[in-house]
Amino acid sequence: MARRVHPAPRLDPDIARLAGALADPSRIAMLDALLDGSALAIGALARRAGITAATASGHLRRLVDERDRKSVV
Repeated sequence: MARRVHPAPRLDPDIARLAGALADPSRIAMLDALLDGSALAIGALARRAGITAATASGHLRRLVDERDRKSVV
């Protein structure tokens, strides 16, 4: 019996980029903390994610950059 070959799925580059932005558990924890719409200081987001404020700041920058890139398109 011949083996079926399945083509590799094509990923939309925007979906792949978004998935990359969401791939880190710390970024997910930070987004979860912000889902209710309240503003939180970077220190509060860092504590929620279990990371330093400096690391949280870098993660937040990545998320903001991704949001801004999406709104421009």
